[in-house]
Formats: sequence, C-alpha cells, structure tokens
Amino acid sequence: AREFSEQKIDSEINLPWSCYVRANMSYSTMRLMKKANCRNIHVGYESCDPDILTRIKKGISIERMIRFNQDAKKAGLRIHADFAFGFPGETPESAKETVELAYRMNPHTCQFQIMIPFPGTPFYDEMKKNGWLNEDGQPDMPQFTNDQIREVAKYAYRKFYISPNYLIKCIRHPYEYFFARFKAISRAIPALFWKKWSL
Repeated sequence: AREFSEQKIDSEINLPWSCYVRANMSYSTMRLMKKANCRNIHVGYESCDPDILTRIKKGISIERMIRFNQDAKKAGLRIHADFAFGFPGETPESAKETVELAYRMNPHTCQFQIMIPFPGTPFYDEMKKNGWLNEDGQPDMPQFTNDQIREVAKYAYRKFYISPNYLIKCIRHPYEYFFARFKAISRAIPALFWKKWSL
C-alpha cells in the first residue's frame, strides 16, 4: 500500500480509490494512503472473540483492531468492516460480544455474514467431521444452531444500522450513508419487525 500510494502521489493522478487491508496497518501508511486520495478501506475483522481469532489464525488482537479503527478514522479514511458468524467454537454469547464491540467501534459501515465453509478448506473439513453442517452446507452446531446464527446476523444489522450513530451519519452525509448504502440498510429495516434476539 505504501509503494502504491507513493507512486500515485508522484504520478499526480488524483483519482479516488479504495482497497482491502489487514488490521495491522500502521498509522503512517494510512496517512500516506489518504494523501494519495484513498477514500475507503475494507477490513475483515471477522470476530471480536479472542479465542476464535486464535483458532482461525487471524494474527490480530482485539486491542489491535480497536487501535486500527481509531487510526483509520484519525487519518480520514472511511472504514467498511466485515464480521462473520458461525465459526467453530462460537456461541450466542460470544457472537453477541462481537456485535456489541462492532457497534462501539462504530466503523463507517458494516457487513455481517454467515460463514459458508468451502469444500477442501480446513474450516469445511472440521465442520464436516464434527457433523456441524446442515443440509444446505451452512454451520449448525449444538451450542450455536443455524437458526441462532441467522438471528444474531439480523440482530447485528438492526443494532448497527437502526441506531442513533448511523442516523447521524445519514443526516450529515445522506448520499454516502443512505442512498449509496441502501442495499445494506434494506436488510436492517425489516429487522424492526423481527422478534428481539435474546440469549
């Protein structure tokens, strides 16, 4: 990212751009990216459960995620954060912790996904071996059923997008946070009518 940003600055081509990054990027690199007219960064936090992060070999701590999030905002970059549910060992309680921390971190936008194991991956092999896949190939574990996983994903969208934090963003920047993100928001609006998710 540094090399690309430096070359872009030298080229004097001022087109806006975005990219995928890991949550271990330095603040100085973020500032350089911003100078090179980077607007958005996409980061896969995946989970806010330390045990799950270790299990999936993410190589990032919760503290580092929080600092990265703060640094990106300070550098003037917009953050699109990805989270997922249905990891081996995950529970409704740990999933709720992920949702709550995602809300407190308050990235500019969020995506909450259900993990889909792909054949041939260690994740798939573990889920298949333990009988943790339903007939559709989605996670369905004794301690965290597929229905519960779906409910927490709905809860996450409702928590993040139907909130004072996001409403303020929509008022200040209506195109960026409402019209351009209508697809994501449309997932959250029906959640107003879903039953409240509880542990």
